This record gives sequence, C-alpha cells and structure tokens, in this order.
Amino acid sequence: MKRTQSTFVVAVVALLLAWGVFVLLVVTTSGRNTDLAERVTELEAKLQKAAHAESLKALVLDTADERAELSARLVKAEAVVDFIKEVEALGRTSGAKLTINSVEIKQIPDAAPEIPIELLSVSLSAEGSWASLMHLVALVETLPAKASIDRVNFSLASAGTARAAAVWNASMQFSVAKEKAVE
Repeated sequence: MKRTQSTFVVAVVALLLAWGVFVLLVVTTSGRNTDLAERVTELEAKLQKAAHAESLKALVLDTADERAELSARLVKAEAVVDFIKEVEALGRTSGAKLTINSVEIKQIPDAAPEIPIELLSVSLSAEGSWASLMHLVALVETLPAKASIDRVNFSLASAGTARAAAVWNASMQFSVAKEKAVE
C-alpha cells in the first residue's frame, strides 16, 4: 500500500508539474501570438504603403506627357512680363494699334486652394481696319498659353472715304492660366 501511495503522490506531483508547464506554455505562446499578430499587421500596412507608392510612381510616369503639355500651355510665374510683351507684339503683327488697359491675377472660381494655377486676365483695346482687328482676335486665340476670350466688342470709329478704309475700335478681355508664384 505504501508503494501505491507513493506512486499516487508522484503521479499527482507529475500531473501538477505537467499542468504548470502547460499553463506556462499557453501564457508565453499567447503573448508571442499577440506580438506576431501585431507584426503581421505592421507588415501588411507597410506592403500597402509600398503598393500605393508604386501606384503613384506609375501614375507620375504615365502622365508625364500630359503634364508637360499642360505646363507648356501655362504662363510661367516668372514670365508674366514676357507674356504681356508677346500680347503687345500681336498688335504689330496684325496691323492694329493695340493698348493693354489692365492685367489682373484672379483665382480660379471653385478651385481647391492647393491647385498651383491662377488666371491672368488681360483687358485691351485696339484700333484698325476690320481685317486687322479680326487678325488680332485670331492671333489671341493661337497664343501658346491657352487663351479663353471672355468678351470682344467692335464699334465703327469712322466710316472712311473712297480712298481710306473704315476705322474700327475693339475692346477685348481674355484670360490665360498662369502658374502661381512659389512663396
């Protein structure tokens, strides 16, 4: 009986020891599983960021030609004076006497503030023959910077005679897209 008792005590101690080892393993494993789950989540987030960055790189490369074309149609922030000189030269080219009345920088209506484009609005008046004024309007439409003509008015200044052609007056307002100056 003594042997049965000591075997029973040894079995109970072994069972308690096994139970303790089991509990210890469960506790340490669950902590590792939590760490592993956090690491997997971090890794997935990093992979998503990397995929997004690759997608953005591809988008930048795919739109390079379109962005270059758009940039060519904008008046550069530092080239406003050159643009005004170009508009003045249109008067000489068309044969009309051209006067620039005003030049204003305006915000694009309903545009988000982070968009780096604004409008350059030009108001001018011109005098000359009907043909020279129509040529002037055509030249404004063909400026390298895409012009949007807002208003054109023509009026007869003098009817002319048999020897002299009629003189016309024109007033025009147009806008072009301009890069915002970097502050």
